[in-house]
Amino acid sequence: MKPIELCHGDAHGNNVIQGERLVLADWEDLRLAPPEADLFIYAWHPHGSMLLEAYAAARQGYRINHELLYFYVLRGGSRTSGSIYNA
Repeated sequence: MKPIELCHGDAHGNNVIQGERLVLADWEDLRLAPPEADLFIYAWHPHGSMLLEAYAAARQGYRINHELLYFYVLRGGSRTSGSIYNA
């Protein structure tokens, strides 16, 4: 099973504050889910592949599950009905 972690649940450009570093705001949709629940937003970004590779490298070789990423793309993210682990 994929690891689960705290995910923002609504990670998009309007919830990113840029200063000395990037900060996510608006955590009301916080949930436990696989990282792909937040990473899906970068799937079609012009620099998406570089962002996903950087995430994997920063996480010591975490392998992005592209099928799960695509699931969240089709679903429109994790916001609508919680993580895939909720019944």
